Amino acid sequence: MRNVISRVKGSQPAPILLVANKLDLDCQREVSTAEGSALAEQWDCPFIEASAKDRINVNEVFATVVREMNMTSEKRQKKNYCCCTLL
Repeated sequence: MRNVISRVKGSQPAPILLVANKLDLDCQREVSTAEGSALAEQWDCPFIEASAKDRINVNEVFATVVREMNMTSEKRQKKNYCCCTLL
């Protein structure tokens, strides 16, 4: 999935957040927290488990997305910053 995102975005960095949803259905879990964390570490992105039904970490998901977008934007600005001017 990360490769698909990278291919679509090209050289521009894209903010990525890995979210495990339906935390309220823990008895039907198919991916462990450890597996999610390991994948997030491999992708170098945050990982959050959430449940919209029980309102668990929903606000945290959106806050983290905004933080990631701001960090990506800052990286892009720094990359385009030039410290000298030709006249």
